[in-house]
Amino acid sequence: MILRVILFISFFSALCIQTLFAETVAEKPYVIMISIDGYRHDYTQIYQPPNLLKISQKSHFPHRLKPIYPSKTFPNHISQITGKYPVDHGIIGNTFFNRLTKEPYAISNEIQKSQAHWYQSPPIWVELENIGIKTASLFWPGSDVNLFGTYPSYYKKYDKSLSNKDRIMLAHKWFSLEEEVRPQLVLLYFSQVDSMGHKYGPASPQVEQAVGEIDALIGDLQNMMKSYSFPVNLVVVSDHGMKEVVEDKIIYLEDYINFDEKIKISGSGSVFYLYVDGDMRKKEVYENLKKCPHVNVFYRENIPLDYKVNHTEHMSDIMIEVLSPYYMARTKNDSHRPKGEHGYHPKKEQDMDGIFYAVGKHLSGFERKSMEATDIYYFLKKILF
Repeated sequence: MILRVILFISFFSALCIQTLFAETVAEKPYVIMISIDGYRHDYTQIYQPPNLLKISQKSHFPHRLKPIYPSKTFPNHISQITGKYPVDHGIIGNTFFNRLTKEPYAISNEIQKSQAHWYQSPPIWVELENIGIKTASLFWPGSDVNLFGTYPSYYKKYDKSLSNKDRIMLAHKWFSLEEEVRPQLVLLYFSQVDSMGHKYGPASPQVEQAVGEIDALIGDLQNMMKSYSFPVNLVVVSDHGMKEVVEDKIIYLEDYINFDEKIKISGSGSVFYLYVDGDMRKKEVYENLKKCPHVNVFYRENIPLDYKVNHTEHMSDIMIEVLSPYYMARTKNDSHRPKGEHGYHPKKEQDMDGIFYAVGKHLSGFERKSMEATDIYYFLKKILF
């Protein structure tokens, strides 16, 4: 009788351990994070996209995401996956120079943006891959660069011809892999909401249509996720919002400085970096810019510390911060005249705020009264490490 009891207890204990182990394997955390470039904090309320509206209602985190300065695409995406500010990670804008070597960086130049030395803080996929956790990325800024000797296990070079539907299907394909080769973190990036916001303005029918198209794709993805035998945590973010550009609030840089070979200029609209040769010329440019209304002009050494953008090598000699709702064009003949703009200081312009929605089974233990771009890195670490 005693032997039977002992055998029963041993069998029951083994069964419990086996069940617990199986549940532990099944509960391995998976995350898909989708970035909708240029999705302003209030688009969900304005345009009522059904899938994003439901996700926002189920998300128990602060819905407004505060970008870092400048509220531009690459600086914010890099901050989101490193937890660092531009002063540390080095990507101070979508375009800039190395002040010491005059080497240019531009996100539109495949060769320039693929040089690893620009990116000076390790992104989360590097840390995860180094401990054996597979990751995947489709067009997240920086993920197609060999950073710190590591790529995501699965990635593609940026290809704007790849349709948004195909991007969703590729994410589904990655999650359908066998467990030992399946990525636990998948990053997706979509640009069309931002593109329409620039071209037509944030209140345009074209932005509403772009929001609806992305929303439908997210709905398709959620339907695919129902077929998985494992839970996937869904995170939807944006890098910044969008401000309407008003024609009578445009300033022209050419009215205040002369363009010559001693000045290299990067930036547009809301922030400019001026790299100036020679102390006398630098002083002349600075004094002339101080006459320009609706901007803040800083020597590099006088940029406020809380801007967290003054990188040792990449920051320019002079920085122009354009104050919202004004927009600065280089010349009156400047053909690039958008209807919407971002890049403004997010603590001064609320329309720069983006979104942060998160739903899933592994999201407990992360508390924030507000969310900033850098918090996303720590949020992902809390789930995946």
